[in-house]
This record gives sequence, C-alpha cells and structure tokens, in this order.
Amino acid sequence: MPVTRLATCNLCDSMCGIRVDVEPGEGGASDRVTGVRGDPEDPLSGGHVCPKVAGLVELLDDPDRVRSPMIRDGTAWREATWEEALTAAVEPLRAIRRKYGRHAVGLYVGTPVVHAHCSAFAAQLLTSALGTHNRYDPNSQDSNPRLYACMEMYGDGLTMPIPDIENVDYLLVLGANPAASNGGQMSLGNARARFAALKQRGGRVVVIDPRRTETVAWATRHHFIRPGGGRGVAAGDAARPVRWGEGRHDPVADRRGERTGRVGAGLWCFQPGVGRRRDRD
Repeated sequence: MPVTRLATCNLCDSMCGIRVDVEPGEGGASDRVTGVRGDPEDPLSGGHVCPKVAGLVELLDDPDRVRSPMIRDGTAWREATWEEALTAAVEPLRAIRRKYGRHAVGLYVGTPVVHAHCSAFAAQLLTSALGTHNRYDPNSQDSNPRLYACMEMYGDGLTMPIPDIENVDYLLVLGANPAASNGGQMSLGNARARFAALKQRGGRVVVIDPRRTETVAWATRHHFIRPGGGRGVAAGDAARPVRWGEGRHDPVADRRGERTGRVGAGLWCFQPGVGRRRDRD
C-alpha cells in the first residue's frame, strides 16, 4: 500500500517541507517514489515548492541516471564496484600529494551535500584527510563576504541572522535577488508570498541594485546604483545615523554623513539627492 512520508528538500537553503509518496517494494525490490509535492503544514514553506521539486520524480526515474560507480576507460565508461572506483580515485590523489604536496588538491562541496547530516560529516572527514586548504563550495562564489561579516560580528561564520520578514514594515534588499534565489540564505520558502504579505499590511520593500532584478517587480521602490556601488551605500549608512522626521540630529554625525553622501554620489553610489530620498522611503 502506498505511503506518504514527510521530508525536507535539501536542494537549496530554503529547505522547503515536502511530502513524498512512496510505493513499497515487494519481494526485496526497492521502494519507488511516485510523487513529490509541497507540505502545506510545514511551518516555514507552507506548501510552497519550486520547479526543482516538481521534477524530482523524473530525476529519480531518468534512464540516464548513474546508479553505480563508473570508471572511464579511454573514451568509454563502464560500471565498477565501489572498491574499484575508490581505488581508481585514491591512487592518483596520493601520487599528486606525494609529488606536489597536500595543497595541490582541491575539493568542492556542493549544496545538497551540506544540507544532509551524513554527507556533511563525510565531507568534513574527507577535507581533514586531504589536509588541503583549497576547499570550495557555493559560498566561495557568492556568500563569503556574508560569512566573514557574521564571523566578525557574532564569532561564527555560520551564525546567520534571518530577517523577521513576517513582522517588519520595512525591508531593504541590497545586493540580493530573492525572486531568483527563492529566499536563499534567508531560509524562507515562498519568498513571493512573504513579500506580498509585507506590502499588504502596509509595509515597504526597497531594492537597491544596479540592475532591474526580478525582485524589483515585488518591491515598492527600486533605486539604481552604479555597479560596485554597494560599498558606497553601506559607508554612507554607517556614517549617517540621522533620524529622519524626529527633529533631533547630531550635527557632527550630520556633517560626516553629508561628506560621505557626496563622496558616494560622486564616485560610485547614487545620483545626487537620491540618497536622501532613499532614506525617506
């Protein structure tokens, strides 16, 4: 009799809850997945899934799926045992380490690996065994600055604050595109619905980006900046703690903010005047 099992999709940081329909195997046969869909009772994703989840069944049943270790002989591939395949991988690695040293080996760990406990621990063991400092993952491509900032602020690069988007009335999106990343490191599935709910309750979503990203369609305002201008925005905000509308200004902070604002506008940031309009959004 088919059964439904609760699981979590580990293909990205959103970690959406899913329901997997499974047909148990008979006579020693393996179980067969017959359907995958969003879990409407999941407290984070609320039933939302992206197209990747919708295609998981086809991926599992794909006739070209690699189901056993493969070794390349010349231009052809052949099936092999695990022992044979691991030996074929280990021997060249040992030879490279002996000749060039341990740092001649590089390791890349993909997203699904770090989102599953067993493979994440295995990756740590492999990294330790190789002894190389050349370890890369998706963070190496787009998230290392954030990890470094978290390490400096909180003492641990993996201590990442998650925006409380359900309760804020103003959301600033700087250097991110949640419409394309599905929430990404915010770990929030169904980003579109969350942005829509924020605006429905009277909140504002402001995007600062040199490109009209997909997220701009969800925002209440978009400010263009020059490519590479994010640092100018951050520097201006850090140096200008002005409390708009309250009538109480620190004259020293105001002067410092004006100076930083002009530098930002002239070198890499907004056009003149846009910075103050953005502050009032």
